[in-house]
Amino acid sequence: GVIAVRAVGALLVALPAIAFGALPVAWFGDGVLDEEKTILRVGRWISALDLGSALGALSLPLLLLPLLGSTITGLALALILAISVIPALAAKRVARAAPLRSAPVVLDSIPSVRRGVRVGIAAWVGAGTLALQLISTRLMGEVVGTSLVVLGVATSATLVGGAIAARSVPACIERWGARPTIQMAGLAWLVSQGYLAWVIAELPRILLWLLGLFGEEGGHLSTPLKLISVGVVVLPSSLASGIVLPALLAGWCHDPESLRVEAGRIDAGWLIGGAVGAWVFGLWVLPEFGSGTALGVVGGVTLLCLLGEGMRGGVRDALLEPRLITGLLLAIALFTGAGLRWDSALLGAGVYHWHRGDVASGEALAGWRAREVTYVGEGALAKVSIEVARLQNTNYLRVGGRIEGSVPIDPNLASFADLPTEVMLGILPVIEGSGEGQLLTIGLGGGTTVTAARSAWDGPVTAIEVEPEVARALRSPAGAAAFPREHACLFPEDGSGPTLIFEDARAYLIREEKQWDAIICQPSEPWLPWSAPLFTADFYDLVRRRLAPGGVAVHWLQLYEIGPPEFAAIVQAFLGAFPDARCYHPPGTGEVILVGGGTPDPERRARQSTRKGVVETWAWLRGIEFPPILADSDALSRWSEIEAGGASGDLRARLEFRLPLLGDRGEDRSGEILRSLRDGASGGR
Repeated sequence: GVIAVRAVGALLVALPAIAFGALPVAWFGDGVLDEEKTILRVGRWISALDLGSALGALSLPLLLLPLLGSTITGLALALILAISVIPALAAKRVARAAPLRSAPVVLDSIPSVRRGVRVGIAAWVGAGTLALQLISTRLMGEVVGTSLVVLGVATSATLVGGAIAARSVPACIERWGARPTIQMAGLAWLVSQGYLAWVIAELPRILLWLLGLFGEEGGHLSTPLKLISVGVVVLPSSLASGIVLPALLAGWCHDPESLRVEAGRIDAGWLIGGAVGAWVFGLWVLPEFGSGTALGVVGGVTLLCLLGEGMRGGVRDALLEPRLITGLLLAIALFTGAGLRWDSALLGAGVYHWHRGDVASGEALAGWRAREVTYVGEGALAKVSIEVARLQNTNYLRVGGRIEGSVPIDPNLASFADLPTEVMLGILPVIEGSGEGQLLTIGLGGGTTVTAARSAWDGPVTAIEVEPEVARALRSPAGAAAFPREHACLFPEDGSGPTLIFEDARAYLIREEKQWDAIICQPSEPWLPWSAPLFTADFYDLVRRRLAPGGVAVHWLQLYEIGPPEFAAIVQAFLGAFPDARCYHPPGTGEVILVGGGTPDPERRARQSTRKGVVETWAWLRGIEFPPILADSDALSRWSEIEAGGASGDLRARLEFRLPLLGDRGEDRSGEILRSLRDGASGGR
């Protein structure tokens, strides 16, 4: 069933992509052209294609999706694509009416390259280009923060670089000839890969220096600086990679007839190679070997291709070629410098989350280096690390730079650990629900919520996690040392631990119609692309349908970096599925927990809170009293109606597409939201 659904989804993407890929190729060899105009057409058309794609990649997360939402944006793009075919067909009809001139002699002599070799080289260029884009976007997301805005800017910068490069191809071939242009394009691509590796290795330090220049009050400049840094990383490498395919097309296909015959094969090789490269690197190389090795693999294969091309005229001529030798030495120097400065732990440390005051004072990096990073692993989606911060008496689990779990090193001392929220998540299904049956936890984090639920709940517990590397980190010796209670619960020697499922939670709940007596949801922040859908009315309705009669839903919501309108819209979405909703505030945090369903009876809630498992589990917090309900359904409804401010429209679009633009200003409004909610709840009683 899952394979069928994914196949249908892939088909919906593939069908317009087939038309999009076929149209330019059909134009390449058509019309009134001689050799010079054929080469000009290749550069101009690929440049226009890249510029148009860059405009789409940039406007999608910054303009279309925030204003129109996903559904209307998709329909609008389909309409634009359909309309764009009309003038294209009209212009093509005019071009066909004119006679076709024969091509003159080629500009320079290129040794024959067999068709299979041409397609193979184009396929590798496509594979390497897509692999580099995947690696660099993922690494930059972990340094500057993952969002569709970062992805859009990175993609746009890549395409703009390709457009500029493609536009320069005709002039390069006219000046140097076809074969030297192809060789220099490949050499520039190798050098740019070394630059990419070096600048990414230095990116955390560069970003900290830039942010420090503007002080603690320069929060409004953080987002522009981070987006500019994305362009600085991506644009130079895309300039080099963008010239390769146009150079191959223009260098190998001088006349309209050869271009008509070969353009489709070469472009198909590039696209298929890109798809294969993205899959191989995304699903295998990155998770198994890490980002640094992945960059080295792309550079190594590119080097071998260059050496093979350079030696076609003989080893002696290759060794005497100054451009080849100079370029190779420069690339080696850049890759060597990147290797010496490469720090996987720092790249995954979440620089974008560091306190602005520490960054401004220059103490942030020194403070992080005082920690001990005991585990770093490359996951399918993000880097996972474990940090031991002895000065803060806290062990942290990070995923993609974000702290997803924390526990005190010494439970008897003060700590920065986020235990109240995670322990409350685990025991609220017992206090608010039946306390027995089947329990599902969405999100593994540091394992504390699942451990608390196992301690208090009577029945089997299942945990679903989208990133398998989280479980591998907690299972490791470093995980056992940093999260001992969680490690013992999740991976007992007798195999009696909770069931772990590694899958997207929404896909699992849609596919599996099993009924649960309690569902705990602890997603990452609502402004992240993969988390935003878990804060919408559609998801809350799905959770409600998967609850057994009397079942209870428990949902964690972070208040920092969102405003009252966004929080109010989420509350309204939750109330739509659970009209009896109530809200808790874990002591000492900027977070709330929403609860729906169950049996909201004060007397029964008091009895459930005295159960042995609940009392023993809450005692992990040592002296902190369990908080009362912050707001009931009436108070939540009144407050959200006042504060929503029109934000309840397309909630996912607001969370996923607008918050990355509005956040990142150093503003934590959780205190304001909590005070307002508390005042509103008390005023209505």
